[in-house]
Amino acid sequence: MEGIIMAVWTFWVTLLVGVLVTPYMLRYLQKVRLYNRYQEDRKKTIYGTEAVEFNKIREQEEKTVKQSPVVRSGGLLFLPTVVIVGLSLAHYLTSPVILITILGIALVSLVALYDDFIDMGIIRRRRVTIAKRLLLLGVAALVVGVALCTVVPNSITFLPFWIFAQVQLGILFPVLFAGWFLFWQLSSVIDGIDGLSGSVFLVLFIGTAFVSVMQQQMDALVLSALAVGVVVSWLFVNHAPARAYLTEVGMTIFIMLFSVITFLLGVGGSPKGGLWIGVVFGFILIVTWVSNILQLLYRRQTGRRLFRIAPIHHHFEAIGVPGPAVVSWYMLVTMLCVAIGLSLLVV
Repeated sequence: MEGIIMAVWTFWVTLLVGVLVTPYMLRYLQKVRLYNRYQEDRKKTIYGTEAVEFNKIREQEEKTVKQSPVVRSGGLLFLPTVVIVGLSLAHYLTSPVILITILGIALVSLVALYDDFIDMGIIRRRRVTIAKRLLLLGVAALVVGVALCTVVPNSITFLPFWIFAQVQLGILFPVLFAGWFLFWQLSSVIDGIDGLSGSVFLVLFIGTAFVSVMQQQMDALVLSALAVGVVVSWLFVNHAPARAYLTEVGMTIFIMLFSVITFLLGVGGSPKGGLWIGVVFGFILIVTWVSNILQLLYRRQTGRRLFRIAPIHHHFEAIGVPGPAVVSWYMLVTMLCVAIGLSLLVV
């Protein structure tokens, strides 16, 4: 009961701070014109050619919906909220796990911000390749994993079967966490339709909060409540039409929170836990990056495209499904996946 009360307070405090801080940060980023500074803000494919279908959709959207430039690096809008509330919680609860998580978020945010600044032309360097970006983020996540392994149980459950339960990791603990984080980081491409990523993560974090209550995991519960408060404040300020894009900074913050929370739900050999929970809950995130890989492999084999645009949520846009409808579909599918995961935990 004490954990639930703490989670409720965490949510409301985070929401209040977020609603106060986020609009101020938005005005500041608009003032310094944190937009894409390249002469041509036109998306390109992985092959370096112009993404014709995608650019058509965005040009039409800008003509009919978005009347002013949209701020980039939207994660900077709520990063202060995460840090302020997170560090306060870590101090109040004397929780090294929450402290490590917040410091880890700050670390990966610096890597993501560097990539965003290059993309916007603020830093005049060659754009970071996907492989290099994942390598840098992987090193940062490895540091977080090393810190976590000193304060949480070393055993972890992969699947709800005895052979996969309470596996002792030893020195592989940080490596597994880094791999777990990168697994979800691949889904950062879901940030492409106004409100899509925020709506999906809102459902995911509510789901992890329920599991945390079932496991009586205070740290995971408080982090879930913090994440829900951040996402709600983000959606309040940034509902469609978007005034800021999450880009790498924002997505990396959400993904680090999701990675840590779902990892905590798997450690310690809890009978109601395991990394499989994150996989079931985050099915739609997996579908997002898998559709990218399928598009790439299919084109290499046949010379044709499997989807009009990849990832698949843009394919739906290209065939005429309105963005808000895609957001609703994704949110409903995520709710269904969370319901399936919770049902499997109960039975």
